[in-house]
Amino acid sequence: MANITNYKIELNAEKVRKFGYQVAGHPGVLEADDGKIVMKPLDERELQFYEGSKACPEIQPFLATFHGHLKHTDRDVDNAEEPAEEKEYLCLENLVHGLKEPCVMDVKIG
Repeated sequence: MANITNYKIELNAEKVRKFGYQVAGHPGVLEADDGKIVMKPLDERELQFYEGSKACPEIQPFLATFHGHLKHTDRDVDNAEEPAEEKEYLCLENLVHGLKEPCVMDVKIG
């Protein structure tokens, strides 16, 4: 079991699934079985951003809650025949959790 901040999820093939609302970015985004946490493949620059943003409380209302990062080993959720591989993920609040048919826009600045 992985303890991420105050949120606990069991990380195995039965408890993680492919994220259904990804509109752009790198493939391989997962979500916890209950849908509350999105697991994005780790990008060092993004990790540095989220860790550094803790020092800027004024921007926190505009960001998904950062729950840390972790290593997760399982089979590819699209191809269970592939050998297991350990990958590192950022764990973020799922901003569309609980919404019916959300409309998502991916905005890049800079």
